[in-house]
Amino acid sequence: SNVRSAKKSQGNRMINALRKVNEVISGTVGNIIVLPIRVPGMLRGTFDPQLRTSANELLNIMSMLGVKDCLPKTDIRVTVERYIMIPMRDKVRLCAAVTRPTGDGRYPAIFFYHPYGRWAFDHAAIAIAKQGYVVVQIDERGRFRSEGEWDMFRKSKDDGKDICKWIVQQPWANGQIGGWGPSMLAINQCLTALDNELVTAVAPNLGCLDIRRLLHFNGARPLLTIVFMTNFTARRKTTPAAVFFSYVPSLYRKLPLSKVLHPSFGKIDLFEKFLLYDSYDPFFDEMARELDAEDGVKYSTISAPFFSVTGWYDMFCDTMIHDFQQLQATGSEAGRKSRLVIGPWGHYWSRNRKEAKEYALYSSAETLKWYEYIFRGASNGVEKWPPVRYYVTGADEWRSSDQWPPSGAKTSALFLSSEGNAGTSAEGGKLIKEANSSGKQPDCYLYNPADPVPTRGGNHLIFTCGRADQSKLEKRSDVLVYRTAVLQEPFEIAGPIEVVLFVSTNAPDTDFTAKLVDVCPDGKVWNLRDGIIRLRYREFPRRPMNEPAEVESGRVYKISIELGHMAHRFEKGHRIGLHVSSSNFPKYDRNLNTGENPYSSEAIRKAEQRVYHGKERPSRLLLTVP
Repeated sequence: SNVRSAKKSQGNRMINALRKVNEVISGTVGNIIVLPIRVPGMLRGTFDPQLRTSANELLNIMSMLGVKDCLPKTDIRVTVERYIMIPMRDKVRLCAAVTRPTGDGRYPAIFFYHPYGRWAFDHAAIAIAKQGYVVVQIDERGRFRSEGEWDMFRKSKDDGKDICKWIVQQPWANGQIGGWGPSMLAINQCLTALDNELVTAVAPNLGCLDIRRLLHFNGARPLLTIVFMTNFTARRKTTPAAVFFSYVPSLYRKLPLSKVLHPSFGKIDLFEKFLLYDSYDPFFDEMARELDAEDGVKYSTISAPFFSVTGWYDMFCDTMIHDFQQLQATGSEAGRKSRLVIGPWGHYWSRNRKEAKEYALYSSAETLKWYEYIFRGASNGVEKWPPVRYYVTGADEWRSSDQWPPSGAKTSALFLSSEGNAGTSAEGGKLIKEANSSGKQPDCYLYNPADPVPTRGGNHLIFTCGRADQSKLEKRSDVLVYRTAVLQEPFEIAGPIEVVLFVSTNAPDTDFTAKLVDVCPDGKVWNLRDGIIRLRYREFPRRPMNEPAEVESGRVYKISIELGHMAHRFEKGHRIGLHVSSSNFPKYDRNLNTGENPYSSEAIRKAEQRVYHGKERPSRLLLTVP
């Protein structure tokens, strides 16, 4: 009997191992038979400027994922139980894998809840379980072996609650629950913590809670992010990387926007909605109601403290800062115990291996140190951590603060000035401390949607985010360039950045963009933060997103473009720079300048744009100075 039982157990392990291998192959290579057909497209994707990644950058990405290397070695053996089906309140079952210390015992549980496939984070699950935790990896509903239909975000809160109820009933659980992971794993941690006393603490990194704020870009659509996520997760199983890279680059320029979804996927309701509507459009009120956030996220219902890790070039950075600020504002114990780390990273991007390993340290060893303090009351120094730790780029230094922005921070204004030649010479536009009466001639340029300003770096979703040289873009006639004089001493910023412009156009609608840059003595121009506004939505939030304001040809409008948060030091000998244009593609979709819906229209027209400055129309850059 024991022999038969051992053989059966061994057979089950082999079957599960083969299943895992099949899932890994299907998620990377796909159908091996048709792989040769994909090779030409893969090569095009490899060299496409929006997807191109060097071998060194790939190694950096691998270093950021290096959880195991950052944790101490232990003698703990682990057991993995796969294909466990967890029932939800509506009878749908989610597929899970449990990795736990071998033998009897009760431990804190950490959940990985996401749409990428349970096998994707096995390395982290095993490494964390070896530290004395139970790790529960769950496929979102409708993904891989989980039942039901996948609907991004909408079921995460309720399903997360049901997962927690299941966890606390297990013989290996001690009643303490936390979360781990980046991106969607982080979003699901945050949503699970809403109005859920079963969650002890969460540790989101590169992912946020306020989804509507995350996806709002003043009427523009985060096209690169939408195309990436749609084609990656449109099927029940993640689109194989080999297939993904073979066709995604060809989709960005498709018009109308409905064609950016690969035709083999058919109709994808959720992502069509993200292309059709801004996240603050009343259309998304139903989703907000399901998340109990119709009138904004209810941070006061959160009893679990957050250990949040983000980076200046991460798409989630500004919303994670907002989440932290709102948690602190509640005055609750969760708010008081929450901590925020902002590094120099992007969404799985870093400048070098050192910074990549530093991120890995925060997302693994520091996260578990946080949990040791929260779960087990360890005196390990966490109690002395400052509420905010942030990295100052340029200075390459870490700082700490009790809040964000740092206490005592003030707004400093730099005014735009030129003789109408900011688009014809990199030295034509000036940034000066006071608006002057001279230089009243506006700067003009022609925006052509058929030739948009290309995205180079920035804080978007995929691994081409981050810092990139912008000097070639300054040679374009549709990029206005404004600079300070050479700095005689360092100038440091830490906080939100805003650009106020006085503009006009001859189009029924158009976009205006702004980008803060650091101009170096060697000619390099590094991007810091950028933003966009679609002119017909300039009156939001006073005017709802489904009631856009009219744009009159030639009329001058005052607009405000939020560039987000940043901590940076402009060194002596450098210059503060600002780029103003009307596109940043494909980070954002192109405004076709027709006033028609780009989802269904492919007609385009050129637009004559003007940016005004001077005492009567003081266009300006607003920086937060600590």
